[in-house]
Amino acid sequence: MSRLDELDVVIRRKNGKVIAGFPQLGLFAKADDVNAALAALDAKKKAFVADLEEAGELDTLEIEDRPASTRRVATIRPAGDLGQFALKAGIVVCCVVAAFVISAS
Repeated sequence: MSRLDELDVVIRRKNGKVIAGFPQLGLFAKADDVNAALAALDAKKKAFVADLEEAGELDTLEIEDRPASTRRVATIRPAGDLGQFALKAGIVVCCVVAAFVISAS
C-alpha cells in the first residue's frame, strides 16, 4: 500500500455534475454520478503513478500530510422558504401601507 492510497478523496456536486479529486495531488475528475467520477479519478491516478514510475520519481514523491480543506456543508432547504418569504414581504407591505394611511389622516 503506497502513500497515494492514503490520500483524502473530496467529492463535490456542482451544476448537476460530480467532481471527485485528490486536492493534495491536483488530480480531479468530473462525471454525471459519484461512481463514474470515482472510476475516472482512479484511472487518472493510475496514469499518474505509471508516469511517476516511468520517470523513476515515485519514491521521491513528497505529499503533505495536511488533510483536504474542509468546507461548510450546504444544506438543502425545504420548498416552504418561498411561502415564508411571501409572508414576510406581505407583513412589510402592510406596515408600509399602514404608515401611509396613518400619516395621511
